[in-house]
Amino acid sequence: MKTIKNIILIEFDLPYCRILARYKSIFEFRNGILSAIERIKQEHSDKEILYFHPEIKLEKIFCNKNNWKSFCDVYPEIASELKTKKNLKDSLNYIKDLFEDSLICSSLEFDLIHILDKVEENILADLKKLKREEYNNSHKYAQIHGNNTDIWIHPSVDITYGVVLDARNGPIIIDKNCKISAFTYIEGPFYAAENCYIDNVRITGGVILGKYCRVGGEIENSIFGNFTNKHHEGFVGHSLIGDWVNLGALTTTSDLKNNYGEVRISVPEARIPEFTDTPIIINTNRIKFGSIIGDCVKTSIGTMLNTGSVIDIGCNVFGGSPPPYLPPFSWGIRGHKYDLDRFLKDCEKIFARRNQIVDSFFIELTKLYYSRLV
Repeated sequence: MKTIKNIILIEFDLPYCRILARYKSIFEFRNGILSAIERIKQEHSDKEILYFHPEIKLEKIFCNKNNWKSFCDVYPEIASELKTKKNLKDSLNYIKDLFEDSLICSSLEFDLIHILDKVEENILADLKKLKREEYNNSHKYAQIHGNNTDIWIHPSVDITYGVVLDARNGPIIIDKNCKISAFTYIEGPFYAAENCYIDNVRITGGVILGKYCRVGGEIENSIFGNFTNKHHEGFVGHSLIGDWVNLGALTTTSDLKNNYGEVRISVPEARIPEFTDTPIIINTNRIKFGSIIGDCVKTSIGTMLNTGSVIDIGCNVFGGSPPPYLPPFSWGIRGHKYDLDRFLKDCEKIFARRNQIVDSFFIELTKLYYSRLV
């Protein structure tokens, strides 16, 4: 077996990853039961982690936040050379040739356009890291369809009468301290992290919920970050949702064009786009794709998101359907900015409701991004 000297995380800041990687590295994004960095730590807990980002300020912040080492600090000349290369695959091969004894994890491996197709694959792979004896394969109040071996319910989970768990199309894993109310239907593959409240909801097609999510209505083949609310009626399908998102009642995503055409998404070319920038268009080559919604986005009641909508971090969405791409910290949909102090104070109130605080890293990143908006 190859001996691994250290772990090197290479983040290329890809435009289609950027929306979900502003307040955390893309390696912290949960794409199964675990995130990429959690898998790495489980397998190589004794190894040092070096992290590269094209922007040194972001590299330093993420390193301080996660107790990683800055690649630019340790290998300044290599980092400078890496930044000059235009072809990302050439850059990756350059690093792999130099560090043959290291585990290289690249953001090129995170195809967020097709990540929803891999929900079952990732959940099945991560299941091998869980201890079967710590989970029950049934619950006295839940109706089970499929094989009980595909049901993983932590003993602390609270389930009421009238819940259906359908594992015929994939496993269902419900982690510590989750609550599931009556009239909930969950189809696997499905994973709910700790402390989720799953309330009168229909879940199908491969769904992952981060910790402390509150969900209702209808969800299909989507990934939710931590502390995110979609507690009311409305449909979210084939979508990627960040942390601390609050989707108002009846907020609905379209994930299929009425002509069954391939969905295109608009994403910023610049790392921090100006309000007047024109986004670049990426064809997903898919007929089913909903929305990408960044951290700390709030939508008003009845918000309708068109197929392929992209909402950047910190937006307060109201006043109608947003454009294909809404820049960071938008107040409404007509080019106004969310006041910085008001945004941070609102976050303090929202975080406190979950017994969380707005930490120094969050403030530092917010001010860094906000300083570049024009």
